Amino acid sequence: MSVISVKDEETFRELVAKPGLLVIDFGASWCGPCRRMEPIFNKLAAENPEVQFLKIDIDDLPDIAGEQEVSAVPTFQFLEDGNLIEGLTLLGASEAKLRDNLETLLLGNYQDGEDDDEENNEETDDGSSSGTF
Repeated sequence: MSVISVKDEETFRELVAKPGLLVIDFGASWCGPCRRMEPIFNKLAAENPEVQFLKIDIDDLPDIAGEQEVSAVPTFQFLEDGNLIEGLTLLGASEAKLRDNLETLLLGNYQDGEDDDEENNEETDDGSSSGTF
């Protein structure tokens, strides 16, 4: 399945309300790490047709980014049946962590509401921090 680039709030709300697994990539056109992760995100979408993949530019939908508490880009959120799985939220451009979190989502091997994995936050593969806005 291909990545859906969401351009308006109504489309976002419709897609999030659908049952199933969902991964959202919050990024920005000016963000280097976001651009680096784009082909990886696209490949994961192609490899996992049972999961819906969304891309949101925070500059196009700042209200959604704020509502979703996005504080850095890239941020990847994982949802099941419209519910955010907080322990899987990933801040930063780490391909390995993105793949690991997707695998966890697919296996259903998580407990919603637990965000005790600090390694998921704000680290990139090259050790640098992700961009904030």
